[in-house]
Amino acid sequence: MSIKQKRQILCISSLSIFILIWSAASYFSENHSITIQNGFQSSLQSTGASSNTQMKLITLIQKLQVNPNDVETLLTLSKEFTRTENWSQVEHLTLRAVTNSPNNTEALYLLGVAQHNLKKYKEAAKNLEKALTIEKDPDTQYSLGQLYIYYLEKKEKGLLILKQALKNSKTTQKMKEIIKKELSNL
Repeated sequence: MSIKQKRQILCISSLSIFILIWSAASYFSENHSITIQNGFQSSLQSTGASSNTQMKLITLIQKLQVNPNDVETLLTLSKEFTRTENWSQVEHLTLRAVTNSPNNTEALYLLGVAQHNLKKYKEAAKNLEKALTIEKDPDTQYSLGQLYIYYLEKKEKGLLILKQALKNSKTTQKMKEIIKKELSNL
């Protein structure tokens, strides 16, 4: 079986599971017989996601079914799952995006954020570092600095990265104020 066939089977399976969960969640949310604690549908409901958002997600999943390597769709879907804080799904989708576009800084950044939230700090740092070798983005610098200072016990390295972010010409005034406040608290 080829990799393309395996990916298609994976996409179809993912879509089937999503539809099954969505159908069950819709039924139970209308009948109020149970409270759904976990899963995609409850995340959407807890953030007030509209039917339009849910339909947008279904459309994106269908696009991936047609082209499982569409980096733009993978990233758009990742951002939607970021809003619902479904970090394992964000990690899965951004790993696929990075596999198809290894130098995509947005994919690397989102992957790092997801891995940080999943407490995979070393992997997060690795992906944020890679993103910074491609583009010196202030948000990535800030995230990586925070990661080193608070989670990887490499305070000096984190401080250096935050100071570099202050000197970055792309850093907004608001971000500079956040970094300065952070540095003054350390």
